[in-house]
Amino acid sequence: RLKAEAQALAPPPPKRARRVTESPQPPRRPPSPQDHDPPAPRRCEKRNASADTRALAEYLRVCGAQDPEKLASGWTFSYKTRMFGNTAGTGDRYFHPPDGGKQLRSMAEVARWHGLAAATSRGGPG
Repeated sequence: RLKAEAQALAPPPPKRARRVTESPQPPRRPPSPQDHDPPAPRRCEKRNASADTRALAEYLRVCGAQDPEKLASGWTFSYKTRMFGNTAGTGDRYFHPPDGGKQLRSMAEVARWHGLAAATSRGGPG
């Protein structure tokens, strides 16, 4: 009986430590400059520029242009594909004015560049 009481009051024996084994790691290569620089955006040249010009002329007509075909002529378009983020793979169209100035991002900006009120999806002037 005394032996049982002594065992109950004694601290439990220490647990055996588990041996940790490391899995073999492949050798690490030093980082290269390509690892940190994002790739350049791809440009899609498959688009039909005349269709873009017609669409721009139609938008300018909706915005109230007197001669939309003349205003739309001379504009060039470029396309870039997004490479990162949730919208990766989405393409963006950019509009370049005939005078070679700053690129614009939307038809509404082109209309404002010509001094017109941009059309809205609700049908009223924007």
